[in-house]
Amino acid sequence: MTNVKAIVFAIDDVLYDAFLQKSNARLSAVKAMIEVGLPVDVETGYRKLEEIVKELGPNNNRHFDSLLEKLGLMGSGRSSRGSSSLP
Repeated sequence: MTNVKAIVFAIDDVLYDAFLQKSNARLSAVKAMIEVGLPVDVETGYRKLEEIVKELGPNNNRHFDSLLEKLGLMGSGRSSRGSSSLP
């Protein structure tokens, strides 16, 4: 038996197209945010988030901050930690 030295995972669409999984994860995130008080419907929240992903690129780490900014729930340029208006 061969000893396994490493297992490599790639989630950046190079070795595996993860578009559908990323889209489903964003939809689930919007639904969860709505459950805890995000004041939009699922369709609006998801559409705005997908527009942001298209604008910033799929691997940007500010998608959700930008969503809150576009919805007027977080001031531009502020850190998302503790600054959201959500309950």
